[in-house]
Amino acid sequence: KPLIRILLLLPGYPAMPAWIPPTLKGLESVVSLGADDPCNATAKQLDDRIWLLWNQDANFLVFQPNRKIGKTIIPGAACIVETDKESRPISMTERQFAFWHARFAFPEVFTDKEILDAQFEELI
Repeated sequence: KPLIRILLLLPGYPAMPAWIPPTLKGLESVVSLGADDPCNATAKQLDDRIWLLWNQDANFLVFQPNRKIGKTIIPGAACIVETDKESRPISMTERQFAFWHARFAFPEVFTDKEILDAQFEELI
């Protein structure tokens, strides 16, 4: 299978394109960046057929804070991927890539209080 283009989000770095296999293993390899072991991905729908994926077990004790989605601060590596009508990962269109790249272009900086608040939000 050909590789697909995703938007890679790493803590402290600008958003960047990445090309991965369009498989669960390919997606989980992205969210495993910086981890000692392979990780399971969790997803949040951002828009019609656009998903944010990150390591479901990531926490701020091990991973740096990355980006904020609503009230949630995502720790560790994450990516934005587009899916087809059958929910299979596909390359992002130029329009989608440009839109989400502009939204997440620059790394975010969080205070200790924001990170602590985010940890408590996860517990509630």
